[in-house]
Amino acid sequence: MWAHKYFRLQMVDLLPVVMESTNGNVTENIGWFDYWIIKMNSAGIIEWKNNLGGTDGDFAFDIDQTSDLGYIISGYTYSSDGDVTDYDFAGDYWVVKLDFAGNLIWEKTYGGSSYDYGMSIIESMEGGYLMTGYSISTDGDISDNHGNYDTWIIKIDDSGNWNGERSYGGSNYEFNASVIQNGDGDYLVCSSSISNDGDVSGNHAPDTFHDYWVFKINQSGEIIWQKMLWWILWRLLSECCGNS
Repeated sequence: MWAHKYFRLQMVDLLPVVMESTNGNVTENIGWFDYWIIKMNSAGIIEWKNNLGGTDGDFAFDIDQTSDLGYIISGYTYSSDGDVTDYDFAGDYWVVKLDFAGNLIWEKTYGGSSYDYGMSIIESMEGGYLMTGYSISTDGDISDNHGNYDTWIIKIDDSGNWNGERSYGGSNYEFNASVIQNGDGDYLVCSSSISNDGDVSGNHAPDTFHDYWVFKINQSGEIIWQKMLWWILWRLLSECCGNS
C-alpha cells in the first residue's frame, strides 16, 4: 500500500488532469487551469508529468490508454493559444493524444459557437475514438441540436480527423455523458436529462428534476433502446453499494 499527495496548499490540483498550481509537483503552468497529466509507477513515484493548455481555462475529464500504449485525453477548453488550435468560441471539446512518454502527438478542438463540454472518451473496437459530452451549439460541427443542451457524441479517427457526430436528447436539458463499448460493439451512454420528448421518454419529473438517462446505440449512432432512472433511486442505490 502507498499514498502520495500531489498538491500545494492554497492551490487547486485535481489529479490526474486538471491544475492551476505553479509550484510543488507542478511546473511550467501555461495559464489559468491546464490539463495536467502525471505517470506514476507501482509505488506512486512520478515517472513523468506534462501540462497542456493555453492562457484561459482548460478542463480535462477523462483519460484512456490506447492500443499503441499512448494516451488519449478528453475535456474542454476556453483557450485559443498555447497548445490549443482552431478554438471556436465559448468552450470547445478538446482532445489530446500523447505518446507513451507523455509527449504531445496531436490535439484537436471540436464544437460550435456556443458551449460544448467534452467529458468521456474511449478507443473504439472499430478504430479511432468515440467522445461524449454535452453541447448547446447549433452550428459549426453540430448539425442537429434538439433544444438547450444535448448529449453530443463525436467519432474521430486515430489522428483526430472528423468521422461524424450526432446529438441526442429532447427540448430541455441533457447534461454530462460517459460511454463504454460493449463486447457486441454497441455503445452504452449514461447522461442525465430533464426532457421528456425527442429521444427521451419516461422521465419521472419532466421539466423539474433530472433523471439519469441511459441509452444504447449501435456503431452507426442509432438508438437501440433508452431508459430513464429516477435520480433519487439511483442515489440511494449508489450509497447502499458504496459508489456515491
